[in-house]
Amino acid sequence: MNDDWSDPEQDLRARFKALRLSDTALAGSFETSWRAARLRLDARRPAGLLRRRTFLAAAGVTAVVAAAAIEEAIAQARELQNWSAPTDSLLTTTDLSISGTVPASAPGSRDPLEPSAGASSPHLR
Repeated sequence: MNDDWSDPEQDLRARFKALRLSDTALAGSFETSWRAARLRLDARRPAGLLRRRTFLAAAGVTAVVAAAAIEEAIAQARELQNWSAPTDSLLTTTDLSISGTVPASAPGSRDPLEPSAGASSPHLR
């Protein structure tokens, strides 16, 4: 290292150079690091594969159970389509004749939907 304090920039450069050389000496090669990482990854794969297979099996069982529940709901809906209330016979009338028109209002009454002649709309004020 440079003991000359007359040039601080030169001293700083020398210190960084010494640090880089130290790091380079301690660091392994990229190939060694890469190989170790691949080995660690390969060692974990069986556990991940087991988790994936377990998840897929659970999803399959859930789909089968859901399909059975859907089939049961469809069968219940078909049964309910033909259901009729015990009082339905009271609703059938043969002699009743209902006109298709709405009865007219009493004489002298006005239509509530039409504004009267002297009133103005509250929205137009």
